[in-house]
Amino acid sequence: AERRGVKVEVRLETQDPPPILGTRAEIREALTNLIFNAVDALPMGGIIVVRTRAEGKDAVLEVADNGVGMSAEVRSRMFEPFFTTKGLSGNGLGLSMVYGTVTRHRGTIEVETTERVGTVVRMRFPSVDPSEATDAVPEQHGAPYGARILVVDDEIELLEVMRDALAQDGHEVVTARCGSEGIQLFRGGGFDAVLTDLGMPDVSGWEVARVVRQDGGPRPVLGLVTGWGATISEEVQIAHGIDFVISKPFEVGVLSSKVNEALKSRSATPPRSASPSASPPT
Repeated sequence: AERRGVKVEVRLETQDPPPILGTRAEIREALTNLIFNAVDALPMGGIIVVRTRAEGKDAVLEVADNGVGMSAEVRSRMFEPFFTTKGLSGNGLGLSMVYGTVTRHRGTIEVETTERVGTVVRMRFPSVDPSEATDAVPEQHGAPYGARILVVDDEIELLEVMRDALAQDGHEVVTARCGSEGIQLFRGGGFDAVLTDLGMPDVSGWEVARVVRQDGGPRPVLGLVTGWGATISEEVQIAHGIDFVISKPFEVGVLSSKVNEALKSRSATPPRSASPSASPPT
């Protein structure tokens, strides 16, 4: 803001919130991202208010500004990876990472915004008994931690987003930048889950899925992360042994919950069958 020659006043209105189960560094980073986002919403300067308080059984952290506000379209997409209103100066990852952090901590995000009036972004976390409070992320959806996951995608930035989100859930993540590399890594063995893009220049995600389902060992969880998700029917998913489909663009919290729920389900029940001879849709 100083480099732009404008003045931004930051006010603190803090009350002691109740203890929560979480990672201090992640929550601090999420709060910092919200403050930076509020600064960007004040091109002519203005006021940012950071508040903390107890509200019922929740701990509440919120950042308010009297900036430009958001349109309904921007509001609906603000947590999507790579969505940005900052042009080349922004990568669109800050708010999606905030969303992922909050959902990993079993929290919720509330947004109140009016164009030319301002915005309030509120992070709400469930409190715990002080004796239970610790610097650790709570287990998501009862899913097993420490799974080994292969992620295949030719979009490097998105690959890094998925890697970081799954790693923060406690998983070991191996990445491949194309389908052929993904197949080579998978054949090395030892994966509990495979996530693959569908449209890649060398080998398609359907071929990656075919190799995974025809492997002789225990079949890992298999997910598609694709811009064509809306066109893939449940029948096609079953035919190809696909456990779930995530449509791009997606929210980081959706990725985390889908993967962890599938891992939990796979550990509790035998995998559903898939036809080895099934052909991908055209």
